Amino acid sequence: MYQFLKWAQYKDEKFFLIIHNNFINSFWTILLRNISIMGDGYLLFITILFGHFISDNSNQFMIVALFSLALDKVIYLSLKKTLKRQRPFIKIKGLNSKHIPFDEFSFPSGHTGSATVLTLLVYYFFPISFFPIFLFWAILVGLSRIHLGVHYPSDILAGAIIGYINFIICFRLII
Repeated sequence: MYQFLKWAQYKDEKFFLIIHNNFINSFWTILLRNISIMGDGYLLFITILFGHFISDNSNQFMIVALFSLALDKVIYLSLKKTLKRQRPFIKIKGLNSKHIPFDEFSFPSGHTGSATVLTLLVYYFFPISFFPIFLFWAILVGLSRIHLGVHYPSDILAGAIIGYINFIICFRLII
């Protein structure tokens, strides 16, 4: 098992460096930093507020949104505090972070989990679907976290899976 985990960490770091190092010019850094900031919750708040007024089922929308985001945060924070995986910019020598995160651990990505929940909310509740735009944005949020040096690709994948599962659980229980 140890050999497998060592191999997986090696592959994760290798894939991380490919993404991190291929967007090195200032345009990509500025763009992805702003995408990451949107993942802090600003777009989420605006979309939930806006969705409350335009959704055909605004009460269900709000309940699913709040419960799935709350469940996402509980699981995400529990995993971070339990697993305590160091962030790439701490673990990989010579790597500088382009962003200072508010905590020290990387697994899973809370930004990606929230972006996934938001994308699924848009898909299921908005009468005119902006799903392709939000899906593209959610992918960019994940890439931005890698580019900024704060997450490995597996952190992003885990965040997306956790966000998806949390949304589906809440959606099925409430709807």
